[in-house]
Amino acid sequence: MVADDFVDDEAQKLLGKIGVKLRIARQLTQAFDLLDLHRLDPATGGQSTFAVSGQPGFVLPASDGAMIVGMDQSIHRFADGAITDRVATIPMDPRNRLNDGTVDAHGRLWCGSMDDGETAATGAVYCVDRGRVSTVGGICPITNGPAVSADARTLYHVDTLA
Repeated sequence: MVADDFVDDEAQKLLGKIGVKLRIARQLTQAFDLLDLHRLDPATGGQSTFAVSGQPGFVLPASDGAMIVGMDQSIHRFADGAITDRVATIPMDPRNRLNDGTVDAHGRLWCGSMDDGETAATGAVYCVDRGRVSTVGGICPITNGPAVSADARTLYHVDTLA
């Protein structure tokens, strides 16, 4: 499944830049729970918490210092302490939400969804590549822990309930 109309031109530019900072040690660490997004500055110990209007499943650094947040059924940009833009909407079962994500060496965002009830095999793995959203497989209740090989030719993920 390819859903070109889910991503606008600005989002395509942003997604093309994701991943650059993954190779550089970050000065700020971002984390999340199912209600909030947290930021920790390891150098100072300073912490901040930001309420978001959904259930974050992953947070990844963008090349411009912002963060990319997979939340509910969409991918958003987080900058200056707030969700600022919707980058993409992922077409999925309405009972699902995004759960985990990673970026490969080519800047492609790989993310998984999960059944919110944690029982039905309705979760899947998606690839967002320069404006194109594709379902690439991984049908299971909860996709988790995506990782991409160094040559970016193989994607690994976990079926948490297997």
